[in-house]
Amino acid sequence: MLSATHRPADEVLPPINTIAMSGNTVTLNCSSRDDNVLRWDFYAPGKKRPDSIYDGVDFNGKLWHSIDLSSCRLRSCHLTISPLRISDAGFYVCYTSSSSRRKAAALIVLGWLNVTVIINGLLLSYGIMCLFSLCRDWISAILPVI
Repeated sequence: MLSATHRPADEVLPPINTIAMSGNTVTLNCSSRDDNVLRWDFYAPGKKRPDSIYDGVDFNGKLWHSIDLSSCRLRSCHLTISPLRISDAGFYVCYTSSSSRRKAAALIVLGWLNVTVIINGLLLSYGIMCLFSLCRDWISAILPVI
């Protein structure tokens, strides 16, 4: 006979890892089995400390111009980002004050970068698909060579 796995009452059901194109809309869903308010933090790639998006009461709108948290209530808080920018890529962490572990989802943002340069009177145009901040890294690497 199969038995149900015991789950703690405060378990957070995490958002899922997502890949999307810049300019689109993405919604990260998070819910909890208990009646606690959910919170959201953001870790940018390479950062060790998170930026707070929503602490259960206040939304940090100064940092998060493109995020909508209008659907936050007890047991669920859905974070919608629109329009999605490459700088929105990173790890989004959902948790409650009573959570023993924080649940995170990676948001990977793809974008198209067009670069046009003039070399010896010739107009050259490049187009590349970018991931995270690789667009900036690519431009920094290629421009000194040209």
